[in-house]
Amino acid sequence: MAKTVNYDAIFPVFSIEDNPDGGSVVVLKDGRVAIGYRFEGVEAESITSGEYDALGSAFYRATRTLPVGTVIQRMDAYYTERYRMPKGIREQPNAPFTQQQHGHLQERPVLHHAAYLFVSFGNERQPRTNAANTLWARLGLPMLKDPFEGINALVERAERAAEEFTQSISLGRLRLTRLKGEELENLYLQYFNLEFNRQPTTLNRSVQPDATFVAVGEKKANILTMTGQPSVIYNTGPSRTGVDAPFVSNLTLDLQVPHLLVTNFLIEDTEKVIGSLEFEQKINRNLDFLMTHENKIKMLELEDY
Repeated sequence: MAKTVNYDAIFPVFSIEDNPDGGSVVVLKDGRVAIGYRFEGVEAESITSGEYDALGSAFYRATRTLPVGTVIQRMDAYYTERYRMPKGIREQPNAPFTQQQHGHLQERPVLHHAAYLFVSFGNERQPRTNAANTLWARLGLPMLKDPFEGINALVERAERAAEEFTQSISLGRLRLTRLKGEELENLYLQYFNLEFNRQPTTLNRSVQPDATFVAVGEKKANILTMTGQPSVIYNTGPSRTGVDAPFVSNLTLDLQVPHLLVTNFLIEDTEKVIGSLEFEQKINRNLDFLMTHENKIKMLELEDY
């Protein structure tokens, strides 16, 4: 039987704090600090694969300055709204094709896009999430004795690191605009209500998990993850029209239904990661008779690495 959960039990935000310089930070219940931006990029098919590679290289260089444990999260919200013809189109002389195009779309649902970037920083002593401490956290027990110890110093470090990172990736037509307190609050109300075509004023939907989906109020949310996929990630790939487009283009506007696309990057300790890969490879070799096809592909990738 499905169990309905109140938002208080799963809501990760502890508070939104305003800084004297006008910026705002999100303090999470586990003691992490997050800084949010509105992201304005370029049209998907307006630049070449070489330009995409240059942006990818700039992003990689910028991440190398971030401390271990930093999480970079990009969130793309795709939502539908009824199309409204822009003012003045009907009155334009000698523009029959433009008027016909706008008339064809009038009152039809059109997919819109809004993009955000969050950079979050944690306490150096903060443990990584695993099956045991995730359950611990779900019971309302903190993984650290005092997750907010040294929070002021953490906010100062987060401000400096986020400023350096965002300046490094704000290239050409890419723009990042810092979200203020009210904008952050409006965004998480939209996110936790799954309602991006208008501005909710409160958390007014219950969460009800099911075996195959999560119900948020009257909305049914299916959650798909690509974590652990044994595949090489490229900056670009051919779109359905054959033009160079971002690697995830099939999950963006090509997916013509309201959805959220969330991409996460975790900055890890290189030596520790290599050690864990060697351990994983040793397990795969010793238990090769139990390996699935995905495990075999992963083992080949580790050997190539």
